[in-house]
Amino acid sequence: MSEQQHENVFQAINAIMSEVGYVKKQRAANLNYSYAGEAALIEAVRPAMVFHGVFCYVSNYDNVMQSEYTTTKGSSMTRTTLRATVRFQHESGSFIDVQSVGEGADSGDKSLNKAMTGAYKYALRQTFCIETGDDPDKYPSEPVSKPVSHSSTVQKATPEPVNDTVQLHEIAQITMPLDLAESETNSKGELYVNLDTKTLTFMVTEMVKKLKKPETTAEQAEEYNRKIAAAKAIIASR
Repeated sequence: MSEQQHENVFQAINAIMSEVGYVKKQRAANLNYSYAGEAALIEAVRPAMVFHGVFCYVSNYDNVMQSEYTTTKGSSMTRTTLRATVRFQHESGSFIDVQSVGEGADSGDKSLNKAMTGAYKYALRQTFCIETGDDPDKYPSEPVSKPVSHSSTVQKATPEPVNDTVQLHEIAQITMPLDLAESETNSKGELYVNLDTKTLTFMVTEMVKKLKKPETTAEQAEEYNRKIAAAKAIIASR
């Protein structure tokens, strides 16, 4: 039995969320962008899950799709996408099923492994609402609430846009290995490597505009940065 008793999985997840709120991104030696890895997320959330009596496992994989393509350098790549159903079960017997998608590209036999890892990682991150901003000092550990006088008029402050990724990368000034860039696709599923330079340049311009908008979220900024970096890498190789 866990050290903390809850009636169901919903109470337990709420308790875990109150304890695990942030995972700092890391930077691999061979990559020029930061990310929150599976190991870091597990390390952060596992103790709280054990304490509150929650365990998780992948109950099903579906929509598994693979495709082959060749990079401009002649490397043969395999791209795999899939959907995972991850079950978060409480010791009381109650559970929730979370669906998450994963994508991976590899020149060997690891594209499926990468896709599985990605799906599992995002299931953990989104179920427990784990922040992965790049500046932990930006977020106070214990927000202080001040008493409000009923006789005074309270003026609401305009919140700053949550856009850590833009601040870190200075509006998409990041680089990406060409092999990884060539696995990027647009909303129609078309590989960036198959698009002409004019189209890619237009896409970059539009995404940079979106990055500068105050309503852009951190999740959107991270996606835009990745796609911009991929497009730039492909354009530079031509």
